Amino acid sequence: MFTEMDSIHKNANTINGWLSRSEGELLYKLASSLSGNIVEIGSFEGRSTFYMALAKKDNEKNGFIYAVDTFTGSTEHTKHGKIDTYNTFIDNMKKYNIMDYVKPIRNTSIKAANECNRSFSMIFIDGAHDHDNAKSDFLAWSPKLEDGGMLLFHDTIMWKGPKRVIKECILNNDEYTIKGIVHSIMYIQKSPPSFLGKLKGFLIYGYRGLYELMYKIKKRKL
Repeated sequence: MFTEMDSIHKNANTINGWLSRSEGELLYKLASSLSGNIVEIGSFEGRSTFYMALAKKDNEKNGFIYAVDTFTGSTEHTKHGKIDTYNTFIDNMKKYNIMDYVKPIRNTSIKAANECNRSFSMIFIDGAHDHDNAKSDFLAWSPKLEDGGMLLFHDTIMWKGPKRVIKECILNNDEYTIKGIVHSIMYIQKSPPSFLGKLKGFLIYGYRGLYELMYKIKKRKL
């Protein structure tokens, strides 16, 4: 049976990116449940932006999606030459009539954070995946997360940077409660964890490691 979410995924798949179906659905559901502004660090051509902006539109939630990106790619994208995805990003937002819900910020993450004086109900970190950049993104943007807001890290599977930042900055931090993991997105709430909440966070982080190990073993067998 073809559902409304299937239609959303079908449209999302017309936008280049590395966001999986389950990750997109998580972004859509979280953005549907939250009022206020959302910021994503790393937008590329707008697949993740699409899910969150459409959720705002469909559920009549106030606030905007602030899409922070140079749109010229990180070193992960520019090994084979220069890129510029800004116009493609804008075209994708216009194609699905969600431009009114999106505020592109063409800047580096740190400069954008330094110039930003607003708070956010959700922060999605998906910029450069090396440790230094991932940690810089967290340190620059996390103070702007509202109490009870959601913090998401993409690519916590296979990428050393994001998973190390979570280990260093989240696991033993009494400001945050790890809520779950969907594919490679770990999602975290800015709220003090209970004893059971902290234990659950360690289990989720451990599950992430087990999933990664099984993925590596499967890859070697292919």
